[in-house]
This record gives sequence, C-alpha cells and structure tokens, in this order.
Amino acid sequence: MQMRHISVVGFVGALLTALVVGVSSAPALGDSGCAIAAAPSLVSGVYEVDTAAKLQWVKDSGSMSATYKLTGNVDLTGCTWSNGIGSSGTPFSGMFDGNNKTVSNMTISGGGTQGLGFIDFLTGTLNNITVASPSVTGTSNYVSGAVGQVRSGGTASNITLTAVSVNGGQISGGAVGDVASGGTVTNVTVGGALTANSGVGGGVAGSLSGTMSNEIGRAHV
Repeated sequence: MQMRHISVVGFVGALLTALVVGVSSAPALGDSGCAIAAAPSLVSGVYEVDTAAKLQWVKDSGSMSATYKLTGNVDLTGCTWSNGIGSSGTPFSGMFDGNNKTVSNMTISGGGTQGLGFIDFLTGTLNNITVASPSVTGTSNYVSGAVGQVRSGGTASNITLTAVSVNGGQISGGAVGDVASGGTVTNVTVGGALTANSGVGGGVAGSLSGTMSNEIGRAHV
C-alpha cells in the first residue's frame, strides 16, 4: 500500500487562510443596528464592496490608502454610524470608486465629532457614486452628505445626492462641508435640506477655498 505524506505546515497554512477569510467583527463602538463587518474580496488589488457588511468593514477595519469599488447597491437601512470613513488624523487617501452604484439610507449621528459624511476627511478620491436619502447630524464643523472636508490633494467627482437631510454646526453642506485649499470637487448634484445651526452652510458646500465646478445645488438651506 502506498503511503501519502501530508505536509503539516501546508495543512495548517490552509486552515489559517480559511479562518482569516471568514473573519467578521462587530460594528465600531458607537454604531448601532449595523451589519456585522465582513471583509470584501480583493480582486486585482481592488476591494469589491456589494453589501452593508462589507462597507462596514471598510469603515471600521479597511486601510485608508487602499482602493475600493462598489460592485452592487448597498442599503444601510436600520444602521446608524457615529462617523463615516476616515478621520481627521487618518483621512481617506485611497480611491473609492462608486462604479455608478448607490448607497442608500445612510444615517450618521456624530454628536460633536468634527467632519461627518460618507467620507469624513478626504485626501484621496471619491467618484461615480449616488448617495440616496442620507441623514447626517452633528453639532461641530464639516457636516455633509458625502464628504466632511476635502483636503489638499483630495478629489470628489461625479457625485449625486438625493433627499439629503444634513443638520450640522458651522461650515456644513449638502455634499461637502469644506473644500480646503488644494481640494477639488466637480460634477456634483444635490437635492434635499440643510441646516447649519451655528454658522455658514451651503446647498453643495459650506465653505470653499479649493476648486469646485459643475455643481447643481437643490438642497434648501
């Protein structure tokens, strides 16, 4: 009888790979009603996102310098985020390609956190995305439906926001809170309502030091 030799190292490695692929985690502290985060597939260097669980992973665990692409529409009904993707200290510097898909019913309740939106702080690229019926509430600066602050080197383009509800502090906007010097925003359409309780607000952007073009603002201020 011929004996088969099984590599213990190979077996353990395969087992660990299977375990890592299946890893999931609870939503970030402060979020409520959200899907358990699950890592998206990495295809040719791009993370493909098509569920609320995978988008939750991007926000909570994903690299802020990676490349992501929506490969399906994502509905966030029932989920409330305490913040969006990225932070002031670690802004999103990668690429998020919406791939002409839609993220719907995003709710963010951020209290006094500065910079709130689908992406809180952007130095990379956000493009080709529709954000439908977002509700974003905060009491500090840079509250918006898409990007809290587009910083130098950041680009937000080909973005549509429908039925926006933004209620923020100073420098809040329907699409972008602030376009800082060196930031670029192009081809943005916004419809909905905006309230800036303690300062400047705009239907598309609350404040502009960078470049903005081809915007249509139908958000009532």
